[in-house]
Amino acid sequence: MSAAVRPIHVPGTAALEWLRDRVQSALDAWGREWVNGYTAGSAAVQVSAISHAPRSLAYEYERVSAKTASVWFRSNEAERLAMSCAVLGDELTPLASGTDEWVVGIVDCAWLARNQTLAEALLGRPVLADYPATLTALPDRLFRPLSAAVLIGCEALGLLAIADESVWRSMPPMRRAPDDLDPLVPLDQAICDSQVSLEAILGGAEVDLSRLVDLRCGDVLVLPQLLSEPLTVTCADTAIARAGLGQRNGLISIQLSSRMS
Repeated sequence: MSAAVRPIHVPGTAALEWLRDRVQSALDAWGREWVNGYTAGSAAVQVSAISHAPRSLAYEYERVSAKTASVWFRSNEAERLAMSCAVLGDELTPLASGTDEWVVGIVDCAWLARNQTLAEALLGRPVLADYPATLTALPDRLFRPLSAAVLIGCEALGLLAIADESVWRSMPPMRRAPDDLDPLVPLDQAICDSQVSLEAILGGAEVDLSRLVDLRCGDVLVLPQLLSEPLTVTCADTAIARAGLGQRNGLISIQLSSRMS
């Protein structure tokens, strides 16, 4: 019996950016409902591919799923406190950990709404939440190399979540390059008609700043180079050749004498 082949997923920069925008849009929609004065993009989102379990993930998690797809949300006191500050403000946040049930209820509703909104945006379908059940360990498959699982974080909203490879099912196909592009040509042919700027460096001198500000027309600066010494020819600030100074047809000219490696 042959072993099952495990699919390999390699999300690139463009794919992660697409996913980050999707998460940001979902959180913005939730924030406008639950956070007073919320503006789009004010809660920065980070999305990254993961291949191992960082130590910071060792807490309890709440799973939100749709069929075989799932998102796990870390649930601890720090996340709850950040959520309380975002939704209630600093004045009411201390009450969220006390006995005032209506305050605790608001935070719980906001927490549930945020997680469901984000999970539906990631998985592309209605979801079911395992509340109040929690997990103390995540599936090993999330941390296998090239599993395509992603880590999603938003510190301002108390969010740290892990989504499995199902998040990529709703990703639109990458756009193909237009068919009417000019065919590729060898590099030496492509650059043969290009123009570059060459500079012949006559020489340089160092002067005191006090003398520099007193320079007037007619003053003479003596350069350390002799007339017989070759000039340096540069292209894009890179020395490429040596040359002698002269004239042709009444114009100042240079004659290349050697190339520089």
